[in-house]
Parts: sequence; C-alpha cells; structure tokens
Amino acid sequence: MIHRIVGTAGHIDHGKTALVRALTGVETDRLPEEKDRGITIDLGFAPLDLGRGQAVGMVDVPGHERFVRNMLAGAGGIDVVLLVVAADESVKPQTREHFQICRLLGVQAGVIALTKIDMAEPDLLEIVQDEVKDLVDGTFLQDAEMVPCSALTGKGVEDVRMALARCLEALPPPRRPDFVRLPVDRAFTIKGFGTVITGTMLSGRVQAGSELILWPGEERLRVRRVEIHGREAENAQAGQRAALNLATSTRRTPARGDLLATPGRLSAGRLLDVRLDILASCRDGLKDQSRIRFHMGTADVEGRVRLLGREPVLAAGTSGMAQISLASPLAATPGDHFIVRRPSPALTLGGGHVVDPCPQRHRRRNPELGDRLDELDRAAGGRRLMLLLEEVAAAGLTRGALVIRTGLSAEVVERELESLAGRNAVVLDPGAESWVLDAAGARHISQAILQILADFHQAHPLSPGISLQELRRRGAPRTPAPLTEQVLSRLQSSGTIRLEGRRAALSSHVVHLDAADEAMLAEVVDAARQAGLDPPDPLVLLAARDVDPRRAEALVLVLRERATLLRISDGLLVHHQVYEDLKKLLARRREKDPLFDVSWFKEATGTTRRVAIPLLEYLDADRVTTRRGNQRYIMAPGGARK
Repeated sequence: MIHRIVGTAGHIDHGKTALVRALTGVETDRLPEEKDRGITIDLGFAPLDLGRGQAVGMVDVPGHERFVRNMLAGAGGIDVVLLVVAADESVKPQTREHFQICRLLGVQAGVIALTKIDMAEPDLLEIVQDEVKDLVDGTFLQDAEMVPCSALTGKGVEDVRMALARCLEALPPPRRPDFVRLPVDRAFTIKGFGTVITGTMLSGRVQAGSELILWPGEERLRVRRVEIHGREAENAQAGQRAALNLATSTRRTPARGDLLATPGRLSAGRLLDVRLDILASCRDGLKDQSRIRFHMGTADVEGRVRLLGREPVLAAGTSGMAQISLASPLAATPGDHFIVRRPSPALTLGGGHVVDPCPQRHRRRNPELGDRLDELDRAAGGRRLMLLLEEVAAAGLTRGALVIRTGLSAEVVERELESLAGRNAVVLDPGAESWVLDAAGARHISQAILQILADFHQAHPLSPGISLQELRRRGAPRTPAPLTEQVLSRLQSSGTIRLEGRRAALSSHVVHLDAADEAMLAEVVDAARQAGLDPPDPLVLLAARDVDPRRAEALVLVLRERATLLRISDGLLVHHQVYEDLKKLLARRREKDPLFDVSWFKEATGTTRRVAIPLLEYLDADRVTTRRGNQRYIMAPGGARK
C-alpha cells in the first residue's frame, strides 16, 4: 500500500483546523494558548478516513504570518495540499505565501476548499472562485477540484473528502529513496516509556529494533516501539505519520529540526550546492552573499547565499545555481526541497532543491562552476557519478561518499561503477571503502608518484627508496592517505613499483655499491660492533674519510635498511648483534627480578645517562621493557606481562 500525507495551507482564521476536525473528528489544536486564542500556533496531526479502509495522515499548519516557520516544519513531507480559502474573505497574504511554499517544495497535486460558505452570499462566492482561479492559473492546482463547504454546518465536507480521495488515487507512484528519512517535528519524554519522537516518514521503512542515525551529531539510536496514529504498529513506511520510542539518547535529547536516517546514507555538513528559484513577488531578487533563513525538512537554520551565476543578483522569477553556507550542519540528499526566507522583516524569498549535499567550498562567483552544477543537477546514474569524479579529480571519492553525494543505493552505485570500470572510472580496491577516481585522476596520481620516485632515485642512488610519508608530502599533501596507499598498492600489483616496509621504490631501481663503498661500510660496522652500546657516529667516521655529507647519509641509510645498524636516536646507531646481547642481559636479569632502575642499567651496561636513556626508550618501544614510574619492568618474551 502507498501511504500519503495531506497538508493544509491558507490564511489565518480561514477555517483550516475546523475543516480538519470536521473531516477527521480530531481536534488538532492541542496547546492551551491555541484553544484560548482560537488560532493554530503549531502543527497538528490527525488520521483521515477515505473509506474502503484507506487512511491518510493530515497535517494542519498555522496560518498566521508569525508562525510560517512552524508551517514550514509540517509542509516538507506532504503529497497533497488542501488549500483553504474562506468564502467571506477570499485570497489573503498567507494564502499566497502558503501556496507559493507548496509550489517551491514540489507539491504536485491538491484540492481547494472554499470554506465558510454559510457566511457568504452566492455572488460573493462566485467572485472568490474567480480570484482563486487567478491565483492558481498555470500552476499544479490549475485543474484542481474547488469544493465549497462549511465546517460549521457540515455542508460540502463529504465532498471535500471525496475530492481528496480522487486526487490521491490519481497520483502516480512516488519516487522515493530506498532508505529511512524521518525529520523530527516533535520530541518529548514519557515517564517509564522514554524518549519519543514524531514526524512524517519521507522514505524507507522502520520497525522495532531498527538502528538509525540522529543528525546532526551522527548518534546511533535504536527503535523500541513504533506507533501510527496512536496505535502500536509493526512498522512505519514512507508517507505515514509515525511516533518512535527510542532507546535513551546518551548525548542529547532529540528536537525539532533533527533527522533520523539509515546509517551510511547521509552526512551532515555546513555547505550545500543547490538550484535556487526566486519568487516573482520578490521584487529585488536575491543578492550574492545575502543572509537567509534556510528551511529544510523540519530544520530552520541561519545561512548565507553564494550565487554561482554570472550576475551578482538572482532576479525575481528566475532560477540559478548557488551554494548555501549554513550556521549549523544539516544532513541532506540530492533532490531535497527547501525554502529560503529573509530574516527580518520575515519574507519568503524562494526555494529550490539540493544538487550536491557535500560540496567543496566555492570562494567566489564562478559561471563555469554554475554551468557544471546545472549539468550535475540534470544528470542521472552513471553520468552523475562521472561528473562528481571529474569534479574532485585526483582527490577521488570513496564508494560510501558516492552513495551519499548521488543519493543512489550502494547496489546501484556498484552496478554503475562496474559499467564504467576500465573506461571512465578506476576502482582502486574491491573493499567497501575503496577509492574511486575518474581515469584522468588515476593517471595523474600514478604519474606523479612515478615521477617523484624517479627524481628521488636520481638524487639518492644509494637509498633503497623514499619513505611513504615523504612521498605523500612531495606528491599530494591534500590527497587522503588511504587513497595514496591504494594507488601505491595498484602500482605494486602491476609490477611498476615495490613496497618494502614503509618505503617505496621503482621496480627497476637497484642500489649499486662499488668496492670502495663496501670497504668503508665494513669499517663502520666493525667500529660499531667493537664499541658496543656507545659507538662512534657513523657520519663522523665517514666525514673523516672525506665522504660528501649527503653521500655519507645515503651509505648509513644502506646499513639501516640492511638492519646491520639500529638507529637508537640521532647520532646513536648500535650494531644489531650488540642490541641482541643487551636483550639477553635483560632476560637474565628478569629471572632474578624483572624490575630495575636507571642506575642499575647504567652500571650493568657501562653507559652514561646520555646513552642509557635513549636505549631505555628504544627498549620500551620494542616492548622489551615498559616504564613503571622511575623503574622499568622487563617483559616476557613476545611482549606479554606475566
């Protein structure tokens, strides 16, 4: 069964709440202030029986201009609008604003209810009908049924119900994402029951035991119980009003503006690339860098607009690409609708939909970027994937990031990547979080790495290879380390490079030492072996033989790579056999007493504090010893304490 939400819209005191009560039998004004003042302040909810066992959810919104932000919190999930116009007053400012908001939010169908006909003469009713037709001419409500009614007398109420039923039946199947999204419009705690949130299910299905992420904050919560219209249910589906009892939040209490979603499908950020439509009634248009109130789902956040077109102003009645910079993070998916309002004096300026929920920051107006975003907005499937990969170039994206930035499921992304692999896209690793690049980006990174290795080998022919840390620093410091490692792994698999420890080298690189070099190294090794734990600095020994300092460093590095000399600290390189003898000494000590202090160590090894402290720190790092206050504890073989 396809579930739908009907939402009211219209000016204050035009009878929206009374009509909902007549249709559903439910009083949606729940706040004492609402009952005292006779106006709706916050959202109200009720089930609407359409006959044949079909029930839809109704959202009743406030009509006063002061409470438009509350109206927006309820309008985001509606499928059909019930536009309410009082026959004794006709079209008013909030009639127009609510109607425009519904257009901007992508509502595609509705019914027009002309209420309070018991208070209007027939000729006035005819005038009002003409004015309403003028309002909706050329819009999604142009052919909508217009039903005169009176909630007070009951006349026409059933006609409204039947018109809604016909409207809902005529709707095409909705195109919704396959994962759970539920914007929170109410959150409260019931003693003995716990935290409860309510909202309209925008997509997906949730049931008891489901794990969801609370955005912003990325907190994982578990659903204990599901209710639909006050009754426990097995699950809640897209298009239903739902109340979820959640396992207690350990960080914070959920609130209106939060979003519950399936793990791994969203990411919260302060930047959104969007298509922005400015209302024709917004005479001055919208200037670049304007401050706004940004309404999406049930969230209401301060923001600033960065226009990406050729002009510094987006004119009234026009559309363009923009980046929204938000004061606090929001989680979104491509296609999500939003409204932008002027903060003061409050006025609806326009709205639009999200194109890219995780963009890079755009520093200035850029018409070419605007054109690329326009193409991205119109693209689908594999083409959308490729446009995103081309945008990030050598920075690449993970599979998970592609899921978030396209709004596609992991399965669809995988199918698209399979069709693109080897032609336009390069998948570096079969793992779930592998990186994906467009072919040009992959070539760029690979060629940059190979050039760095070639330059390094030319400058350091005696070095076995460049450290991975230095390679990243020289190549692409902004490229994520996991991406670089996956490119290196791919180059290694192809036989182009070799990876040894934390060093990389071209496969063709071989360290060549002539007889003179080998003789000098033999002297250095012999000196280190004979000197024990306080050997001379190899660089000093080589300098005494007039070896160039850079060449001397390369020769010493050869000894370290051969594991002949162990670097304890700067200038202190110990022969590997001397170090093994030291470990045997400590093993014998452990049999008597595993604890010792620095004084014992200096005496037992015949070293000074200058040498003893670096040696002890090296032993700690090697898990031969571990520090306990001012003493050391000798570990059992294998690094385990016993």
